[in-house]
Amino acid sequence: MEGAVRLRSGNPSLDQCFILAQETLAKNIHPFRDGLLAEAAPVIIAGGDYDTPWTRDAAFNTWFAGGLLAPEAARNTLLVVLKREDEDVRIGGEYWDAVIWVWGAWNYYLYTGDCEFLKLALEASDRSLNYFLATEYDPEDGLFRGGACFQDGIAGYPARFLSSKHESGIVACLKDHPSYLASRGVGLPMKAFSTNLLYLLAFETADRMRMELCGSSAVPRWRNEAEQLRRAIAARFQLPGSSRYHYLLDAGDDRCRQEGLGSAFALMTGIVDDAHAAEFVAGTILTPQGIACVWPSYERYTELGGYGRHSGTVWSHVNAAWSYALAQRGFAREAWRELQWECDRVTRAGGFYELYHPESGEPYGGLQENFDVETPKLWASCRDQTWCATGFINMVLTVLGGAEIHTRRGDGEAVSAGGNCGISSRKHAVP
Repeated sequence: MEGAVRLRSGNPSLDQCFILAQETLAKNIHPFRDGLLAEAAPVIIAGGDYDTPWTRDAAFNTWFAGGLLAPEAARNTLLVVLKREDEDVRIGGEYWDAVIWVWGAWNYYLYTGDCEFLKLALEASDRSLNYFLATEYDPEDGLFRGGACFQDGIAGYPARFLSSKHESGIVACLKDHPSYLASRGVGLPMKAFSTNLLYLLAFETADRMRMELCGSSAVPRWRNEAEQLRRAIAARFQLPGSSRYHYLLDAGDDRCRQEGLGSAFALMTGIVDDAHAAEFVAGTILTPQGIACVWPSYERYTELGGYGRHSGTVWSHVNAAWSYALAQRGFAREAWRELQWECDRVTRAGGFYELYHPESGEPYGGLQENFDVETPKLWASCRDQTWCATGFINMVLTVLGGAEIHTRRGDGEAVSAGGNCGISSRKHAVP
């Protein structure tokens, strides 16, 4: 790839995968128009088997590496998934994890120092948080309803949510189970660990945006909401006397399952404090290929000798987020192990596939229902998946390079559009 950043690690497979990751990102940048883009402009498409960007993919890709290596396309991608309703600008896409956009937008700013974008990002963040507080917040327990981050397939949820037509999407269950519906909002009654942590991250990040724009005079708008949500997450999701957390609440699942992104966000937000971080990491269940999206898989799939598409399988962007969180909290050995597994998978497969078998590490789309067929079918694992490639780049930068993206001033004063931000490297030993 012309102009690619080359890695000389002493590990040829790692070096080659680093180039391949950049090539995968580059070939998934295409013109697109939607949202706040009035004309077609380069955006980051979800992957080789997709033809559009997605809100969550926009955030992950920008956070992982897009904001650094393809800042114009990353910015356009964040804009294309916004929508304007009357005079309001709000985050679009699947509603339950849409607030991950806030984290993606913040990371774009950290890479670029683009204050004009940050002003729009703060507006979109505030208005979206207000909207979801009015529609998906449950004041009875202080949590947000909806599915888990990126888990839009029914294979990530208990069988009680299956639709009569055995459709693959989780929201399809709503028309068949009206008794499940919440009294407002879309109606999915469940509360997911990752999604509630994303709301916590969004509240805190929106106030960080405000501090960057307004300086020390800024009043934290979401401080109370963040503190209340932090308490509610700890009270309801954590197993008493344990360092483990539930994946889903109010979903009728009688088993405590581990969620990969929930585990990553728990470290990133500090829900797992320093006193318990080592116990939490040591108690995290890993497959032979690293952390799974959800573990264990739902029994209706394991009884067929496989794993669910959204439970039991290894999704590389989940591993990248987990690796990032581990490195951030000082668990270099564990973070490096996830990077090694991903490098081995990509080398064997010859590319960045969407998800993998948790034992063999081969591309594996997982079992999931698919319209009118009562027995779950084996899905495909999509090729050239962008967030897998950008996630790999991020793992190299954070695990090997110790990179941290930050504002140079970091004192709460306003930051100029000239780019008062930078990348530094913290020193730590990687086995």
